[in-house]
Amino acid sequence: MRDEGTAFTYEAAARRGAIDHSQTQVGNSSRAGHLHARPCAAAGRARRAGVDGDLQGATWLAGDVANAEKGVRTLVGKLDLSQNEYDAMTDLVYNLGIGTLSKKSPLLNKAIADGDYDAMSKELIYTKDANGTRQDGLATRSAERTQLFRGTYGKK
Repeated sequence: MRDEGTAFTYEAAARRGAIDHSQTQVGNSSRAGHLHARPCAAAGRARRAGVDGDLQGATWLAGDVANAEKGVRTLVGKLDLSQNEYDAMTDLVYNLGIGTLSKKSPLLNKAIADGDYDAMSKELIYTKDANGTRQDGLATRSAERTQLFRGTYGKK
C-alpha cells in the first residue's frame, strides 16, 4: 500500500498549477520533487552544484512518504483500512504531520478509536493554513481527500 497515496499527493498539486521541476518516477505512477507556484531557486542551485535534482527529489519523497505511512500506522493502529482509505490517510499525514493529527485532531482520533469510518471521512477536511487563514487550494484538496477516502475520487 504505497504508490497510490503518493500519486494523489502530487496529482492534486500539479492540477492546481504547481510546478514539478523533477520528472522522476517513484513506484508505478508518482512524480517526485517539491512543488512550487513559481520557478524554484533551490533547483537551480542544485543543478549548479552538480546534484541530480531528480534523484534527490525521489529520495526525499520516498523518505517523506515512508514517514507518512509510519504515521498512518501509528494513528490508526490495527484498524483495517481499504486502499482508498489508506491513501487518503497517507495524504493527510504527509501534508499535516503526525504531530498535528495526534494532538490537535480529537474528533478524528475518536472516530478512529470508535472504528467510525463515516466520521473519519468527515474529519479529513483542513482548509486553513498555519496562520489560520482559509485557503481555497486547501479546501479543494480536503474535498478530494475525502472523496478518495470514500472511494468516489474521480467519479462523476
